[in-house]
Amino acid sequence: MAVLAGCGLIYEYLLSHYAGRVLGSVESAIYAMIGTMIVAMGIGAFLARWFKDAFTAFAWLESIIALVGMGCILAIASVIAVSYSLPHIFSEIFNLPADTVLNGYVFERLQEWSRFLPYVFGLLLGLLIGMEIPLIARIRQQVYGRFLENNAGTIYGADYIGAGIGAAIWVSIMLAMPIMQAAAWTALFNIIAGLVFLWRYHQHVRFAKLLLVCHVLLLVFFAFVLVLGTSWMKNLSNVLYKDKVIYSQATKYQHLVLTERLSRNQPNAITDLYLNGRLQFSSVDEQIYHSMLVYPAMLASNRHDRVLIIGGGDGLALRDVLKWPVEHVTLVDLDGQLLNLFGNDVGDYDAPEKIRTRLTALNKHSMSDPRADIRIADAFLEVEAMLAKGERFDTIFN
Repeated sequence: MAVLAGCGLIYEYLLSHYAGRVLGSVESAIYAMIGTMIVAMGIGAFLARWFKDAFTAFAWLESIIALVGMGCILAIASVIAVSYSLPHIFSEIFNLPADTVLNGYVFERLQEWSRFLPYVFGLLLGLLIGMEIPLIARIRQQVYGRFLENNAGTIYGADYIGAGIGAAIWVSIMLAMPIMQAAAWTALFNIIAGLVFLWRYHQHVRFAKLLLVCHVLLLVFFAFVLVLGTSWMKNLSNVLYKDKVIYSQATKYQHLVLTERLSRNQPNAITDLYLNGRLQFSSVDEQIYHSMLVYPAMLASNRHDRVLIIGGGDGLALRDVLKWPVEHVTLVDLDGQLLNLFGNDVGDYDAPEKIRTRLTALNKHSMSDPRADIRIADAFLEVEAMLAKGERFDTIFN
């Protein structure tokens, strides 16, 4: 029960994490997904009473959870990719001009509905996970042949402890892993739990041989997902962007995507940065935004000796601040991988040199300026620490 509870919580986090990427609104997606799965688990607990043979139901349940948990992210990405590809497919079928974009009501609705698929799979997984505890409770009483006074306490105790361990594994290990690898390793524990249960109670399980074949096939699927899943996801995710994807990386905090496109009016390729599917800047016009961000505040300040930038991990605001006669600029950002991509050398991060060269040219190597103090930290905690030390700033950008 502890192992399965840990797996269930990781599936919950996986879908929440991916829903944030797809929908862009990370916090609301995470809270909505957790709420959806908790309600679904309650409904699943009620539905478990429909199964008269607890042994057979539980054995099949684990294989289904492993299949859905391992394949749901891939299925969601595939449907989203197809919905976004349909306009181009129809354009090719009917030989329409290259500059003709099909964006009618049907295509818009398909794209909108497909983006809410994480909640559909969250509901399905929640229903399945919710059935585990009632079935295990019935199995334990049948094994012991009597009513167990502390049956619920034992099961829920293991469940809560296992969920806590699962949360720790997610935060410390799996959050930094490619999402398909995290899903595959989690599903492996469901497969192993199903095999152990089948080995121990096969005499009580109907169609045990068929179930064994299903587990073997799941292990084969696990191997494919572990080896090829990340590249599959990358190819499917790239369909969401109109321009060529040149870099895609899931950091501990967000999903980074860089795209490029060529334009006759621009001497260099236009670079766009997306965070969790939302455009953060485009190199063709970011100067307008950052100038309007920096210049009014700097003009309004009596002094420009010490400046604080909260966020701004791309170094573009820092670039414009350093054009002023400043003595010291502190930049605080939580995502060390993003900072490394834009020229910060602190931390053990490995970013492609070609990408770093392009991005540091964009921010004029602002993070290497001796006046810049780059801090990888949570802004709320860092600001409190700076206040405690008595640090003061003439201008603050947030």
